[in-house]
Amino acid sequence: SVIPIIVATYFGGKIENGFKKIIPDVVKTFLVPLFTLLVIVPLTFIVIGPITTWLSKMVGTGSLSLYNFSPAIAGLLLGAFWQVFVIFGLHWGLIPVTLLNMATMGYDSVLAGMFAASFAQTAVVMAIFIKTKDKKMKSLSIPAIISGFFGVTEPAIYGITLPRIKTFVISCIGGAVGGAIIGFMGVKQYTMGGLGSFGFFNYINPANGDTSGAINALIAVGVAMAVSFVFTFVMYK
Repeated sequence: SVIPIIVATYFGGKIENGFKKIIPDVVKTFLVPLFTLLVIVPLTFIVIGPITTWLSKMVGTGSLSLYNFSPAIAGLLLGAFWQVFVIFGLHWGLIPVTLLNMATMGYDSVLAGMFAASFAQTAVVMAIFIKTKDKKMKSLSIPAIISGFFGVTEPAIYGITLPRIKTFVISCIGGAVGGAIIGFMGVKQYTMGGLGSFGFFNYINPANGDTSGAINALIAVGVAMAVSFVFTFVMYK
């Protein structure tokens, strides 16, 4: 998982700064990295790794429990926070739940709630591209839009929306709306296939060719994109 690395890097930086203050300059270049590693490596294995792994598992089991209580609410929350989970690596906690459901039932309904989130993120960037007069922003938006339609949202998140936190929040709202629709309609994911535009095939029942899940997912994506696009177009300056 990514999150232990992020947390370890954060504490490693703090420890390094502490050693820089107390170690003489003449040996600082050699001893600071050495002492930092001597502290942070065992700390990561003994404390940081187990705690962050436990948090990831809690995300997975919590999502499953919430879905059993209310699919619409579970979809709403998962759609809202999916991009946040991805940033911190917590989304990996849901993968074992998804694989277990597919192995035992032949489908998964929990992870389906996140499907509209990447499209909501892409719609935000589309609105920014149309609204902005900044040539640099327009040039950043084009590849982010293209990659976003294929499920890769990192260029959109780190290059455009996260530095402008309001637009990132709007994408989370759009993802929440789409996730709620997916949960309410009981959309099921049958395969761990493609991302983004190719992901609609994951919701076609391979046993009988039923495409209703893919159609409902398409409706949810359309609504999520519309909400994200309109909100961004109105609020972005």
